[in-house]
Amino acid sequence: MVVEVPARSDRPISPDVPEHIFLNGKPAIVADVLTVSFRRGSFNRQALSDIDPPVSKINAAINSFLERLKFVARAPPGPTNPVSSVSLASQLLDG
Repeated sequence: MVVEVPARSDRPISPDVPEHIFLNGKPAIVADVLTVSFRRGSFNRQALSDIDPPVSKINAAINSFLERLKFVARAPPGPTNPVSSVSLASQLLDG
């Protein structure tokens, strides 16, 4: 599994977010995309099969990354939004 650097999507930024953001005096971005690549010899991509890897494993990977990010950023702990199987399936089918 590889978690890539968080990035920005093409969705409009909330009006509450400042135009320029800095962390420790360096330019930063407000990220809303996290890409997790699972690597294995093959995955089950048959039409009526369950999502592979399972959504629970995907959520565990995302939550692990976000909890570590919160720790190093000294952000307050709290729940993360789980990936829904519907949004995940549409992303797999789209591309």
